Amino acid sequence: MTQLQKNLVVLGALLAVASALGLYAYFGVMKTEERETQRKEASEKLFVSNAPAEKLADGGAPPAPVFTSIVVKAKGDVTTVEKRGNDWWVTSPLTARADKADVDLLIAQIQNAKVKATIEENPTDADLAKYGLDKPRFTVTAYAYLPDSKGEGANDPSRRREINLYGGIENTFDGSVYLRRGNEKPVYTLDGTAKFAMDKGTFDLRDKEVLAIDEQSLKQIDFKSKANRYALERTDGKTWQLTSPKRGDADASAVTSMVSAFRTHRALAFLADSAEERKRAGINSPAADVTFTAASGDKIRIRLAKTKSGNDEKAFALKEAGQDSILAEVPVAAVALLDKSPLDLRDKSVLTFNRDEVARASFSPGGSAAEIVVEKLSGTDAGAAEEWRLIAPTGGPAKKWKLSSVLWSLTSLKATSIDEENPKDWSKYGISPSSRGVTLADKAGKILAKLQVGSEVKGKSNAIYVRGSRNAVLEIDSSRLTDLPSKISDVIDQPSQALDAGASGVSSN
Repeated sequence: MTQLQKNLVVLGALLAVASALGLYAYFGVMKTEERETQRKEASEKLFVSNAPAEKLADGGAPPAPVFTSIVVKAKGDVTTVEKRGNDWWVTSPLTARADKADVDLLIAQIQNAKVKATIEENPTDADLAKYGLDKPRFTVTAYAYLPDSKGEGANDPSRRREINLYGGIENTFDGSVYLRRGNEKPVYTLDGTAKFAMDKGTFDLRDKEVLAIDEQSLKQIDFKSKANRYALERTDGKTWQLTSPKRGDADASAVTSMVSAFRTHRALAFLADSAEERKRAGINSPAADVTFTAASGDKIRIRLAKTKSGNDEKAFALKEAGQDSILAEVPVAAVALLDKSPLDLRDKSVLTFNRDEVARASFSPGGSAAEIVVEKLSGTDAGAAEEWRLIAPTGGPAKKWKLSSVLWSLTSLKATSIDEENPKDWSKYGISPSSRGVTLADKAGKILAKLQVGSEVKGKSNAIYVRGSRNAVLEIDSSRLTDLPSKISDVIDQPSQALDAGASGVSSN
């Protein structure tokens, strides 16, 4: 054998040894450590699925367990929640929609929580009593199934899983809770967040949003109380109108805010719905009675009442939808949220126009004074400030920021009160063709909006009459019109000592 052949043999042997060492390091050390890490993580988790080692079509891990029902024994209650479609329902000791947030939190803790430490490997009866586990403070039994790669498996017994958790007292040192799992002997500690999620009575797990109304789905609202009565109707799927006591446009933002505030109040307690309880809660003589009608035609009626017991005042709500009814105690503040004057719900916008369409503004100082007319220059770059020019009674550059502010003020101008509708005589309110005001037009000369300012309202400080986009006498706060231009110097963007004189017919040259 030549020296070269000997060297090749030695090299081959070294490569074989290196390969063997590499395989040993991978399978004997790294894989062992990996398996140990996985075993440790699995043992620390509350819910051990022992899922089949299958992959999805894209190579990903199998889907997470799907929980179907949970039984919680806590606070003297035994509560069962079950999944129906995409919703969770309390099915025992009563039937009611479950609180989705609380159920989701409970599932998240069951599925993801890990034990903090093992306190006792083989606890004695005395140990269990010490940790409050001889008579658990709460017990959670959860049922789930492990979906296959297609997301199925609900009816496969081999994929069903059950977990039992027993909670003890709280460790006052760090807020953790003592816990046992299934038939295992050890006593563990678990983060206090888990106790918060699992130590739930029937009331805790029940949906408490008895006043939750989806405003977007509504077509009609009918309300009555001792002080107020009104009916609202959505005419085109978007716009709310008052249909009673007087027909008129409603303030959509006011209606939305009112219903949104109403739905935020949650039940404080639930009562058995009976004739006796309704009488005790004052429902037979409610302080407020409202019926919500959805676009589908479904109706929800809610009656609200207040009662007094000594110095304490309580409020109750009876919600009826079809054959279902819920009687609950609610915050006292909820009773007055819908109790609005029809005027409060009216649309009080003085002018209705699209600010972007305004190309010309004519300001009338009032009397015989000449109009001050400004025009928007065309060709302004997108995003740049609008450029305006004074075109009458003289020419010159206009104060673009001033005009931008005025237009913004006009779009947001609200009446404080709505007086006479369709008046036959505007002059008694100080409104005439020669009144102070402003006319807005588009680039084709079409009038978009017109404001006429009248006289002061007698007996009301800082209130004046105006006529806007609707044929009604409106009252507004006079301070809202302080920026309305009344002389040329208010709008022209250059110093001039004779401009105001020019407005009276005197030349500025």
